[in-house]
Amino acid sequence: MNKKGFTLIELMVVIIIIAVVATVGMAGVSGITSSIKKNLWSKKVTLIEESARNYGEDNTMLLVGSCPQIGKTSGCLDIPVETLISNGYITTKERDKNNKKVITNDTKEENEKGYYVNNTRVYIYKENNIVYAKLAE
Repeated sequence: MNKKGFTLIELMVVIIIIAVVATVGMAGVSGITSSIKKNLWSKKVTLIEESARNYGEDNTMLLVGSCPQIGKTSGCLDIPVETLISNGYITTKERDKNNKKVITNDTKEENEKGYYVNNTRVYIYKENNIVYAKLAE
């Protein structure tokens, strides 16, 4: 007998194998994507803190307040990330829906609190004549 084509069972087995391979592949891609987003956010935090240190070094006369959030009772300045953007310490191509320059937290979804970090506080302080900066969490 000359058999042409595949049986229904053979087709179902192939479809199940393809589904399993696709599921495993998607799980791997999802993990990689999450890792990339965390890494990108970490780099942005470093950029923000380095920009804030530069701002602090250029404006040491402003480091006179206190930042109890990080345990500093003097020699500290508390500013939003927006100040660094508007004063040219951070350049960004990211824009919000109103075309305003923004920095986004890549580990969050756009509708989540904390996605736009322009209003997130940066604490700039001086210890032993060295300026430090810490992004609020």
